[in-house]
Amino acid sequence: KLKLFSPVAFTDFLEIETARRVRYKISNSSFLIMQFQDLEKLQIRLGRRAEEVFIELSAIFKATLRQSDVISARNESIFLMVLTETALPEAQLVGQRLTDEITQLFENNIDYSPVISMVIKQIDKELQVDTLLEQFLEKNVH
Repeated sequence: KLKLFSPVAFTDFLEIETARRVRYKISNSSFLIMQFQDLEKLQIRLGRRAEEVFIELSAIFKATLRQSDVISARNESIFLMVLTETALPEAQLVGQRLTDEITQLFENNIDYSPVISMVIKQIDKELQVDTLLEQFLEKNVH
């Protein structure tokens, strides 16, 4: 089962990871926001199968993310992730792998291509999660 952290626990972890990164300056970690744009349409198409597809979706997150990564859901369509010890190029690969596998899941199960938006930033003291999330949502409202 995928371990989703509460927004409060996620924020606490992100603050700790930021402080660790700033203090030791020996590695990189990344922050990722992923949004399913058209979730309402998706849920309508899934109907009764919604639960089983969402179980498969959480299996994709679990298989792609490492145990040291932290994931939280802002709501059922927005996920926030801390990818520890992961520089931006590797974080982009993780994001691409998640997008590819999620797209494949929906295309194979209900012949549907989800619209997935994502932003990935390096974790450092300049990272302002609330501002980033606000800008991301403004840009990706459909």
